[in-house]
Amino acid sequence: MRMTLARFGQATLQRVVTAVLFLRGLIAFVFGVVIFLWPSLAVQTLATLFAVFVLLDGALSLLLTLADLGQRVWWWGHLGEGVLGLLLGLVTFSRSGITSLGLLYLVVIWALILGILEVLTAFWTRASARESWLTFINGLFALLFGLVLLIQPATGAMASVRVIVLYALILGTMQVTRAVRIGRTHVSTTVAQAGLSPEG
Repeated sequence: MRMTLARFGQATLQRVVTAVLFLRGLIAFVFGVVIFLWPSLAVQTLATLFAVFVLLDGALSLLLTLADLGQRVWWWGHLGEGVLGLLLGLVTFSRSGITSLGLLYLVVIWALILGILEVLTAFWTRASARESWLTFINGLFALLFGLVLLIQPATGAMASVRVIVLYALILGTMQVTRAVRIGRTHVSTTVAQAGLSPEG
């Protein structure tokens, strides 16, 4: 599997990682904006949006897993995020009569596990120190988000819309930032290997 993926070349895999991270950030940002613009959405509608969001995020995480395999870096974190997103998305879709409290617990489970995986990825990845630092911060934000929602579960997901919106926007911004930094690092490395200066 790794040899097959490696045939795409490191440059191609790097571009895949950049594009996927950017898409993950964009999806999270759109999710947050939609909820912000329509804060009085019905629980079922909010649950559907959450399910679509985590399913897409999970699928993109699995793509990152393949890229990690090709780059020979630690891939368990992205695999876990992918499986987590797909499972929670399917569970949320299957709960046709989900309550606001039930949705809240699904969001909490997703955030806490995601946070743990991001923190572990930051410690074990062989990526640049700057990217690892951003991944670590992203993990801490996810853990904090999950804990904030868990502290007052009786309020339900609808009463926690502002917190969900805030985290979605932060998550989107962090993912896009990571994508931009990785892209810039790749460009700088390519220029250096070519023996050219950025101005040239």
